[in-house]
Amino acid sequence: MSFTIPSNRSLFLVTYVDGEVASTYFRADIGEEVVTADGYPLDLRRSYSGTRAVQTVVYSDRNGNGEFDRDADGPCLVDGSVVQAGPERLNFTAYGGTE
Repeated sequence: MSFTIPSNRSLFLVTYVDGEVASTYFRADIGEEVVTADGYPLDLRRSYSGTRAVQTVVYSDRNGNGEFDRDADGPCLVDGSVVQAGPERLNFTAYGGTE
């Protein structure tokens, strides 16, 4: 995954596989540093096989507790649209995935 996180932000990058939370990456506000990544690996909570819908959504840590809570931490919006990648259909088996 590739992304840039602006300075002075506390965000979650949440990856869903078939609508289920599969990975959560948290970036805490550390001041003026801008973070850019290209080819950042996602650590999925389990293995998958077959073709699945994969989507990553950016959430703001609205309650400031550093833990992703879908009910409290809302998705980031730009011009009214959710900041996200996907959904894309990926064949996990083609990449050696097993369940």
